[in-house]
Amino acid sequence: MKGSKLSLSKRKRKQKEKKNEAPPDTKKEHTSILDEQTNERTESPLKKICVSLQKEADSDGVASQFSCRDESNVNQDEVQRISNYASTDVSTPKKDIVEILSDDENEDSYDVDNSSIVDQIQTIGEDQVSHQDSPEVNEVNGNETETKTSFRLTYKTSAYVQNLAEISYDILNDARWRVSGERLFKWEYGDDLCALHSFSRLFIDEENSLDEYDLDYDEEIYARCMNLYARMFHRKGPWFKISDLFIRYYHRDFIRRKQYSQPTSTSPEETETQSSENEITFGSLQKALIDCMSDLRRLKEMGLIRSFKSEEECGRVVGSSDTKLLTEKEKLMILSKLGGKPPTSTTALQSSEDENYILKQMKSQKSITFMKRENNVLPIKVHLNQLLQRDLAGKMKELLSSSEKEKTSDQQVFAYVKQISKEIFSEEKEFLTCFRLKESPLRSLKRACRLYLNAGDGSGSMRSNGANAYILVSEFEGSFSQERRNERKLLKGICSLPEPPESNQWHKVDFHGLNMRMGLRIFEYSSNYTRIKFCKAGVCKNIEIFKDVKQFHAWEASVDTRSILDYLQEWNNLILYAERKKKRLTGSSEGPGFRDELSPCVSDEFDVLSSDGRKFFLQRFVGFVNHASIMDIEMAVEKNVQILQDTDNEDNNESRCRFLTDAERMIACVTIICAEILSHRFENASSSELNWIMKKPWLRHLHPESALAYMIWDGVDILEKRGQYSLAVKLLDLILLESPNNRNGNNDILCNVAKVLLSRRVRGKAFERLFVDKKHSLDKNKKKTVDEFIISLIPKFSKSSCIPFSFLRKQLKRVKKPYSYFQCWSNEMLHLGLKVETKVEGKGTKKASHWEPITDESIANAIQKDQHESGTRCSFISNEDNTEDTTRSLNVEELAIEEYSAGRLPLCKDDEVHYPIKGGWKGWHCEGVHVRILFRILLQERILSKKTKEQCSIFLNRFQSAPLDLHVGSSLYCSGDSVEENRSFYHNRKEEIESFLRQLENSSPQEISDILYVSICNRVKKATSSAINIIDPSLLRDFEQLRTLCLIAAGCGGILLAKMFRALTLDYRHYAAGLPDLLLVRAYTEETKTLVNLNEWIGEVFQDSPIVSQQLGVDDEMLGASLHEGQMNNVSMKRIEYQTNLSLDGGSVEKLTLKFKGENVVVQSLFVEVKSHSDTLSERQICWLSLLGKAGRVCKFVSSQKKKKSATKK
Repeated sequence: MKGSKLSLSKRKRKQKEKKNEAPPDTKKEHTSILDEQTNERTESPLKKICVSLQKEADSDGVASQFSCRDESNVNQDEVQRISNYASTDVSTPKKDIVEILSDDENEDSYDVDNSSIVDQIQTIGEDQVSHQDSPEVNEVNGNETETKTSFRLTYKTSAYVQNLAEISYDILNDARWRVSGERLFKWEYGDDLCALHSFSRLFIDEENSLDEYDLDYDEEIYARCMNLYARMFHRKGPWFKISDLFIRYYHRDFIRRKQYSQPTSTSPEETETQSSENEITFGSLQKALIDCMSDLRRLKEMGLIRSFKSEEECGRVVGSSDTKLLTEKEKLMILSKLGGKPPTSTTALQSSEDENYILKQMKSQKSITFMKRENNVLPIKVHLNQLLQRDLAGKMKELLSSSEKEKTSDQQVFAYVKQISKEIFSEEKEFLTCFRLKESPLRSLKRACRLYLNAGDGSGSMRSNGANAYILVSEFEGSFSQERRNERKLLKGICSLPEPPESNQWHKVDFHGLNMRMGLRIFEYSSNYTRIKFCKAGVCKNIEIFKDVKQFHAWEASVDTRSILDYLQEWNNLILYAERKKKRLTGSSEGPGFRDELSPCVSDEFDVLSSDGRKFFLQRFVGFVNHASIMDIEMAVEKNVQILQDTDNEDNNESRCRFLTDAERMIACVTIICAEILSHRFENASSSELNWIMKKPWLRHLHPESALAYMIWDGVDILEKRGQYSLAVKLLDLILLESPNNRNGNNDILCNVAKVLLSRRVRGKAFERLFVDKKHSLDKNKKKTVDEFIISLIPKFSKSSCIPFSFLRKQLKRVKKPYSYFQCWSNEMLHLGLKVETKVEGKGTKKASHWEPITDESIANAIQKDQHESGTRCSFISNEDNTEDTTRSLNVEELAIEEYSAGRLPLCKDDEVHYPIKGGWKGWHCEGVHVRILFRILLQERILSKKTKEQCSIFLNRFQSAPLDLHVGSSLYCSGDSVEENRSFYHNRKEEIESFLRQLENSSPQEISDILYVSICNRVKKATSSAINIIDPSLLRDFEQLRTLCLIAAGCGGILLAKMFRALTLDYRHYAAGLPDLLLVRAYTEETKTLVNLNEWIGEVFQDSPIVSQQLGVDDEMLGASLHEGQMNNVSMKRIEYQTNLSLDGGSVEKLTLKFKGENVVVQSLFVEVKSHSDTLSERQICWLSLLGKAGRVCKFVSSQKKKKSATKK
């Protein structure tokens, strides 16, 4: 931020210069400006919000939200509360302490400060903002750090506030998130925008003036309120006790502000003085408590938080074991106040966790007017408030220093808490001690966050992984608590099922903006994003992401469905795994399984097993689908569901067509509903709507059609497992659209749209499943027609390159035809130089002989395991005689590294790998991680960050890990005889990519190493000069293994790197995986041909052992996605944890020169795919080995018994 780069003295000097500037020519204008400034000082901050919202609505040409009454679904109560509160003062009539004491007859009288609370609030103004002139503080740990640039930590600059403020500001004001000039979120649509507008007002843009930091007292108070809201938003909740909020966000902040003012070094004489100043006094706690309660009152009157609506809600929340609002002891105290008796037996205590005894006791009582004297019980909210007030007073007493504890009694603290509560919440019927974020503004804020985060994550992440925003915005408090307890009891010690999607999971979301402001991550492409100011309707039509509001609402409905489907898939996989594990442990397959006792925790809103539930589910897509066609879709859905139910209800329990769990039945129903909606969309969509999808294929993650297609693809798996092949074929044909019926005259356009909805890799897998399912669904006599169908499609695949070449190779093997038979070559094969090498063998016969990579075979017998260890990987014993640990076993990859290091592989002595020296290889089992690292570093500034014509839609926010079009593979659109290249990553940057790759091919190993070194050092320099202490994991890893990366780059050479990078730019989604398991390197002197000790020359990760430990996981360094796109991620995974014990302050790293002890050094690299005796190469791996040429090969281990059998056969 620009303001953070100036010292305080400079800032004050600029402010003085501003004040001393010459006034305007006309005195009238000068006077009016002064009057406006005076009015702004006297007005409350909330009144300013109302005025600004009124002006903003008028400037947009729409009716103000405050003037809407009957025409819209605006919550007028909340708007009126904001308007009323804007004109009122913070202070309210206060009662004397004597009146408070008289309210409770059981309390003793004691002396307290009878001064007005209003006076105390006014006296803490200076103390509240005194920390503004403090030195720079890193918000990660709250420690005072060395001042790099002057940066003031205020409530407004809080990372939590600015995270939500930036999201709200962009969603409301950026032209991308408008349709025909109108906002996606409006009061007229029934959206409560209180939270969005409140945070948007606090956003600090880098282009804003320095005055944004200079807040007056009212604005600082307002920012402090929203800071509390932001903290509650990022926590689990949903209910919070006032004592918890006070301890976390007010007391600690007060003590931290006192620590800011302390000098960095003190003398022994000053230590005692400072320790006495830092003692926590009762007066300091009083000020903090006033701040806390005042902010809660403000948020409540703004309509952003609420307390309990009714006594029943209070009893349900307090008595539930899921909310954990009270301890068990406190629950028993509430129960006794209600006249209930606590459970005595052990069985009753255990069952009390399953049953809400407080709510049960409340419902067993009659109303107050019919109560007898002996059953006279006060309402629960009164008892709860008294209990929590005492809890707050007790925690305040514990915070006091030892000397203050002696001066202050428990009764004095409790009386003061009651006094503050009664005066600040004087308008309420009772004291308020429990709060939660109000649902309607919270829902709108979550929807905005979900749109913002998913837009930046891109098409590489279109499933829930537990940390992204593919989750529901609505939550059902206390739902399925009993079912979840049953799950934990039954599956204890086996596995844990995922949390229901309706439960509050937003505290697990990985907010990129928050991580950046905390210094946990660097986003290299933040400078590529530019906010687009609002423009008139029609001018920014090409900039807007959604074609209309209906499309946006359909996308939201598809994201909700996606989260439900992800939950059902994981729940089903885990419940079946639990049954298999139980049978394996008990050794018996008899008895009821878990699937008979448990069901998925899905609310009635998504209950697709009932006819009414399916109809309600379809209503979510009204607008996206014609309302008149809903009845037709419902009939089609019911027809297909009835077919599934008929096969599922067969008397034969062993029938393969029976679904095993309710989750599988729900997945099948959701898949059918999505298919019918998508089919109707294809039939009725206009050409302009279809062209809107094709125009920007990198935005497929924001198209509801693409989300529906992915859900259909995921649901096909269950149908195949349960033998529903005919239905699976129908669904696959729908999402592939290679041979559709002529629908509305848009046949060619539909086929091209289908190439956008799914990635090239998923599309290739879908075609593969289509061919298999067709064979299963046909009779034996008609199965040959499948091969004919494949043969007819191969020329189309070659012409359009709509599927990866590896899938095309597999289909050529299936039909047993050489590629030359079709006389149509794939553009991908020609561009990458992939080898096919088909030839004719024998007389009068055509036999395909496909290219196979070089294979090194070796004998290795795996260690035999117990029968209970099925499913684990094979282990081997090391062949080295000098191993220190003889008990350690090796996996097959470690064994291969050992064999190549010792020179025992390859077996042929004349092999090029042994030239000019034998053995000496060291390496990693990394599966291409280092190649992806080099791709990211070398292409970041030169290619990935280059601006294109579609910059405004390729970068949708500042926190993207890659350009959105990186996951759009290169293919061709075919329309009749014409062919047009799609707008892929390679197509958008073709000239820059080819220019850089030519430069790379002509570079020497030393030059490549220097380019890499300079790139990393520039990034480190930029990070260390930042105002925030950066601890970005990827940058730290690059810095720690800088010389190692330079060695790998030099060993690969420019030609090989150019080949690999060209493949990644053509289709990053496909070629980012499938690389060989091992990356081996070695170095030798050019003259004497002796091996170089890498530990001595390079250092870092190299050791004397031939095996270098893996530094990164398989999914690391995958830009903008996970490698396992087709597999379900763990929905209930924990939030991403970043390392915080690393630093860039370790000094500079010496530049790598290809010389060792005065001799020139030659570096070699080798990529090896390792296979055991039962493994086979995939077609993608074969393509990678073909691309690597001599630098890639296969290492295959076979057992001695199989070796003897094969020798006997020969």
